[in-house]
Amino acid sequence: MVKTARDFYATTLRRAGVSKDDIGEMLGHSNSTVTEHYLASIDMESTFEINKHIF
Repeated sequence: MVKTARDFYATTLRRAGVSKDDIGEMLGHSNSTVTEHYLASIDMESTFEINKHIF
């Protein structure tokens, strides 16, 4: 569940235009490869479809 929350957090920030470096810093990542993992774990269309149920 924590991974899903972190995916959601990272994806939401990225969608809002926040830089990958800033997202990585907020998530406490030591390098951008880890941040890329969170941003690439689920495609954007799936994210929108899934998240429409929580708004």
